[in-house]
Amino acid sequence: SLNETLYPASNAKLYCSASTADFGICLSGSGFSQKLLSLVGRVLEGLRLETYCARAPGRLQAQKEELLRSYQNSWIKPQAHCSQLRRLLMLPEMARPTILEKALETVGSKELHIFVNGLYERVGCDILVMGNTSKNELQQWVEQFGRQLALQEQPLVEHEVLRLDPTAAAAVLLEPSVDRTQPNSAVEIYWQLPGRNKFQWCEVR
Repeated sequence: SLNETLYPASNAKLYCSASTADFGICLSGSGFSQKLLSLVGRVLEGLRLETYCARAPGRLQAQKEELLRSYQNSWIKPQAHCSQLRRLLMLPEMARPTILEKALETVGSKELHIFVNGLYERVGCDILVMGNTSKNELQQWVEQFGRQLALQEQPLVEHEVLRLDPTAAAAVLLEPSVDRTQPNSAVEIYWQLPGRNKFQWCEVR
């Protein structure tokens, strides 16, 4: 697993982490060592999950069950349910926990492996390096990195921005609680300030 690589690296004051973002996957590394680029490259290889899918089906199942429980319980409190409904109205690309739960139930190590390999078939990449790494060393690393992944510029994914019709009347959404025995309820109000209906979505805003 990646922990076998990252734990001894952290003892040497080298750090690397991967996280999700709106634009995809963000991989960041830091530390004062000439081995930093090697560590980032090792983590990139590990993100394909070859070893994980082959050797750790039990761990995958445990993580899957934990994630399924989080989906089942994410809207169980009325306040959380209500606030997520408001976000769902404003962000159509969001998915309800029930949809995520249904999709995850059919996923095993085989499906995960196929998905990850497909994810790297065509990928756009921006690399930012700060520090005392030499230009030649960085160029060599980027060339090696480019051979591992099929780098290809990706189009910007546009996100819809909710704009209310100024002449529209108030809209009320009522939805039963996930836990029908829950005695509490919640309400949220969303309104749009004057002039915001002319807001133009801009990448450099």
